[in-house]
Formats: sequence, structure tokens, C-alpha cells
Amino acid sequence: CQPHTSHPLFSKLGCSPCRTLPPSPPPSPPPPRPTTSTQVATLQPATSPTRPPTSLPTRVPTFSPTHSPTRHPTAVPTTMYPTSLTYNPTPTMTSFGTFGTVIPTISFTTSSSFFFLTSTPTMSLSEPQDSPTTYPTVDDCPTRVAPPASVDAPPVFPALNSIPQYACPYPNEGPLTIPPDNTFMRLKRSSPNFLCSLIRISSNSNNEQTIVPVARSYNGNGWEKVAGAFTNIIIEKNAGERDYLIRVPTLSNNAFYLIIGSEREISATEEVARFLEQTTFGVTRSMIKEWNNKLSDLPNAFGQWVQDQMSLSTTPLSSHRKYYRKRASERIFLSMAEGQPFHPCAQYSRWSRYSLFKSEVKKVLAVEGVHPGPYLIIMDGKPRTMVDNFDVKDLGTVKIPGDYLLCDVEEYVGGKVVINVEGACRDLLGGNPPVDFYMGIVPGTMFSFPTWRKANFEVITSYKKDSLIHLGDIRDSTCDNASVDDAYPSFIQFGDGDWLLYDPRIVLKENTPEMPLPQGGGKERLMMGSLCANVPRTFMNERECVLSNDAGTCAAWREGAESVGGAGTMVCGSINEVANDPTVRIGFKFDVEFSARHALQTTKYSTWFMIALYEKDQLRQRMAWALSQILAVSPGAVGRAWAS
Repeated sequence: CQPHTSHPLFSKLGCSPCRTLPPSPPPSPPPPRPTTSTQVATLQPATSPTRPPTSLPTRVPTFSPTHSPTRHPTAVPTTMYPTSLTYNPTPTMTSFGTFGTVIPTISFTTSSSFFFLTSTPTMSLSEPQDSPTTYPTVDDCPTRVAPPASVDAPPVFPALNSIPQYACPYPNEGPLTIPPDNTFMRLKRSSPNFLCSLIRISSNSNNEQTIVPVARSYNGNGWEKVAGAFTNIIIEKNAGERDYLIRVPTLSNNAFYLIIGSEREISATEEVARFLEQTTFGVTRSMIKEWNNKLSDLPNAFGQWVQDQMSLSTTPLSSHRKYYRKRASERIFLSMAEGQPFHPCAQYSRWSRYSLFKSEVKKVLAVEGVHPGPYLIIMDGKPRTMVDNFDVKDLGTVKIPGDYLLCDVEEYVGGKVVINVEGACRDLLGGNPPVDFYMGIVPGTMFSFPTWRKANFEVITSYKKDSLIHLGDIRDSTCDNASVDDAYPSFIQFGDGDWLLYDPRIVLKENTPEMPLPQGGGKERLMMGSLCANVPRTFMNERECVLSNDAGTCAAWREGAESVGGAGTMVCGSINEVANDPTVRIGFKFDVEFSARHALQTTKYSTWFMIALYEKDQLRQRMAWALSQILAVSPGAVGRAWAS
């Protein structure tokens, strides 16, 4: 009792004034087993009433009532207290379970009914990674006036007049140092346009200081915790006042608390940035510029922005399928079920300065010629380029003529090319050769351009300078005789001697509800063996479905039903089945035979990220992300069908 009589918590815990306990009588036999109407509850205080409290772990187990005194605490979260207690002044020394501390067991007897009391472990705050500091608890009382109605009440603070009060200093006043023994403090909330920070500063043996934020109050708001090492501090609003009660850990000798104030009035543009940071996946300068004519009435502008984000007519739904299809740019050499390649004479056709493609890995590269060169490189039985030497690392000149399997290719002039020589993949010296023909050798399909027409070709990106896109189309009699399946390889020779190789990319056609494919894709089905593009009529596309009178129309596939087309067939488009855009410089791979599965997986990730970051319906993206935190789904949880 004596060590705690001066502590402010002592009177608040329901403790009666200290008194001298009567001498303990000789040990008495255990009390008889109580009947139904008389039961015994056992309380085990944290410390002896006549000795200072012992430091215990921060979590103290709760106890369950039994029909007889119990020697070991149990882990039941609810303790039963009798409504009428009789104090038995004979303590019995009991082992405190696994903690090894010998403490007295005090028995209380009741002759009335029980009521339930939820017990909360005693919390001890300390500086992170330091030993805990204990405070007086209910069980430190030598006697109890009455058991509390609940120990789930908020943390108890000392009397308000004993807690020092601090106001945030102005910037020109410098920081305010808190005395090291002040673990309780009353802090006034900040003023408008003002930030008040409570921080901890500690020093190591090299006198290097570390600053850690503890709590903050800004722009007139109340004090709040901040993320980090001090999330276990206790903050309570002082009822009816503008200040807050804060309980912080005791610090070591080389650390102390500071209160720092800073003042700054944010501009209307910064208010917009703050709003967009909360409602989008990231604010950009271009997004802020859209608000320049709304800065005079931001509250209404914020509300209108939210309404516009919710309106489908103002902000259409973004679509992963639409985003992906528009940017699909797979390299294909022949028509297939998924689509057909661009024609080399069409606008926005692709061309390259290098002669070997990554998609040709695992194909056979043939070399012809006579030492010491030049040599002709042949792919798929057709000339691709000419080189002056054909040496590999560590071996020099290889057997020529010869056939070699391509192991790896980097797509730029001089990029790494690896071929299989004598059972091992080896680097080809000189790398990916540029397209070049001489000594009278003329490749199959060739267009001759004057040098000035180079201006019609643009580099794809700054890091793909050897890949180009033709902004115009080619009007040449050769184009009339070249089909998309026979056009590869095609070459362009300029007047200055430079060469380009045609880089065929897939064409995806539009088949949306607003613009369905004629005949439901029947023509493409006959020409390329593709699946019928016609889809069943649903509530999502029925308004735009049309009746086709063409005999070549294919019917929508239905499970369990035979697809019968022809004249009189309903043709409906599919939601977001848009055409790909050939002007997109860096495109996604398409799921055809040349695509690696890991590339397809990366495409899915890229699509999701780009939509989340840049599409217009940003508020929907943030809401979808918030909902995904409630219902989390991972590929491992739903299966890996994409990999099979």
C-alpha cells in the first residue's frame, strides 16, 4: 500500500485509505466445497499489498471462477465477480503459473448471485524495444471499496491539474523540449494552417541523432497517432476542452521529446492536389490544370467531380479488354484464327533496320557462301540479309554452309544473337546484323524508295530506334500482287543504300455492338479459319443487333445447339471488342503461338496498372481497390487456368 499512496492513480482505482492490516492468524484448512448458492471466486493480485509492484509482462492473463480456490490462472476472457463479497484476510502463497512469481491468493466468499465482468490486461507503455514500465492497477489496492463495474474503461490518466499542459510553439519560437520524466501531457490542438508535431530525438554513441514522429495535429484537427514505432501511445480528447491527453513511453537517457510547430497556408491548387490524391491513384500536373477555372469555388467543384465520376454518361466505364485489344501488337507472319498481319503497303505498317526477330527463336538460321565471305543468311528458305563474316565467340568461323538453331535474339542492330554450335549456344560476333544486300543479290519482294521518303518513317520510341512505323501508305504495282500471307519478307531500299525489313503485326478488327462485323465474321471464318465473331443477343447488346440477309453469315455459337447461319441470321457485336490501333508504338503480345506465357502474364499486370493509374474513371478504380482489400483474391486462390 505505502509505495502507492501518493500516486494519482491510487484514488481513482477505488482504493480505500491505507490502514494497518491485522496480524495473520495461523493457516486455516481449505474452505469447504461451496454449494450451488455459495461459490468462491479467486483473485490473484499483480503484487503483494505490502510490497512494491513487480514488473510483469504487458499482458496479464484473466481468470475463470471455480467452485474452489484455484492455484493457477486460466485463459478464459471473462471473470465472474460475486455481488456481495466477504474479505478473508488470510492470504495463501500461490505460484503465478509460468511467470514463476510467488503471490498471495485472497479468497472472497459470496452468498448471492454472480455478475460477469470482462477483464482487460493491464497495459504498460514503454519506449519501443525497451523493458516495460508498470503502473498501479486495481489489484494493487490493499482493500477494495467495491469491484469496478468494468475494467474495459479507457486508460486512466492522473488528475488533470497534475498533467503539464503545452501549446504548440510558433516557428520563430523554436522547438519546445519536454522534460524526460513527463510521460503524461496535455497538448492543445493546432490552429488553422498550422502543423504541430510531437517527435522523439535520440542519439547513439557517435552522437548521431535519429528523429522519429510520435503524434501530430494539423489545420485545427485533433491530435492523432502516426505510423511507426509509437502506434501504441494513448491519446484521449479532454472533454469540453481543445486539448488532448497523451500518454507516451518513458525514454532512455539519450532520448527526449520535442514539440515543433510550422505554419503554412496551402493554395487552391494545392487543395486540388490534396483532393485528387485522396480520390485517384495519383495526381498529375495535367489533372491539376483541368481545375484552373474551378479554383474560386472548390467545395462545389469537388462535389461536381464526384458526381461526374459516378455518371456513366460523363465518365464511361474503363475496360481491361478494350485497353488490351487496342494495344495488341503481336508479330505474326501468316494469317491465323486470331487475325491476319498488316499488309506492307498499308498505312502504319512496321519496318525494322535489324534482320532477325525475337519471335524466330528456335527456328533454323541457314548460312551460305564461301570463305572469307560475304555470306548470305537465310530464314524460312528466303534471303534475309548479307554479312561479311559469320564468327562465333570462342570458336571463330563456323562451318559454312551450315544450319544453326537460334537460341536468343535482341531486336536492335548489333543486339545479341545466340546460335547453337556443336551442341552449345554461343554468341554471334557482331550481333544482330543490319538488313543489307549487295553483289547483285535481290530479295523477293522489294520496293525502291528515293532517299527523301525516309521522312515518312518515324522511330517507334527513343529506345527502339531501329524499329520504325510508316506514316503513309505505299502505292506501287507490286502491292497489287502481294497478299498478306505472301508479303513476308518484304524489303525497302532507299537511294542512299539503306535497307528496311517489313515487320508484320496482327490486325484485330472491330466487332462492338455499335459496329458488328459484317456477316458476323463469316468472311474471316472462311478465309482464315477463325471462329465466328457473332455473339448471342443479350440485354447488353440487343439494342444494336441487326438482321443479316447475306448467305455467308455465321451464327452465334450456343452451348448444346448447332450453329446454323445464312440469310436471316441475327448479327450482334461484343462489348469492348475493339480494333487494335496500329499507331500505338509499344504494344502488348497476343495469345498466339509465338507468345511466351510469362509475357502474357506481364501484359495482364501492365493492363491493370495502366488503367488504375491513367484512365478517367479514377474514383471507380480507388473504390475497386478498397473493395479488393475486403475481399482479397489471388491467382493461387482461384486457380492458374491462365498458365494452362
